[in-house]
Amino acid sequence: TAFGQLYRLEPLNLEKRLMWKREMECLLSVCDYIVEFVPDWQDLPDGKKQE
Repeated sequence: TAFGQLYRLEPLNLEKRLMWKREMECLLSVCDYIVEFVPDWQDLPDGKKQE
């Protein structure tokens, strides 16, 4: 992978730049499916609360 192979900050050659973009797209596509569940309370007609 492109990560771990670079030891100093310098311009990437075309092959490594394409590899980096491909890996970043893969990582970011996973982020589209990350959701945060937030508890929600409902008041029932009998006065009880349900999460």
